Amino acid sequence: MNKRGEPLLMQSLITWTIVGILLVSFLLLLNNSSKDPYNKKQILAKEVCIIITAAPNNSVISVTSNLLIEKKDNNIVTKRYPQDPGYSYPCYSNNFTVTNENGKATIKITS
Repeated sequence: MNKRGEPLLMQSLITWTIVGILLVSFLLLLNNSSKDPYNKKQILAKEVCIIITAAPNNSVISVTSNLLIEKKDNNIVTKRYPQDPGYSYPCYSNNFTVTNENGKATIKITS
């Protein structure tokens, strides 16, 4: 029986196993970091700002989320609870108002 290729096979199996473990741990790290509440606040604030700036005048936008959405100066502020300082994102559209009721934010775009 020829065993000359056996060390090479074991070395490549160990290398691929280590690479696989590193890849899986990296993907799990990315997945868990996207579930962070702070990241959710950032993503929601940015998405709402994009929707507001692209919306036509005299339109109403409803956002259902477990986060509070507020307008402070020209910023979109997303909070987990009212006393939370939240995440503030500058939105350069000043023709909107935000109201929160029962976990639903209503954004009214004015002309």
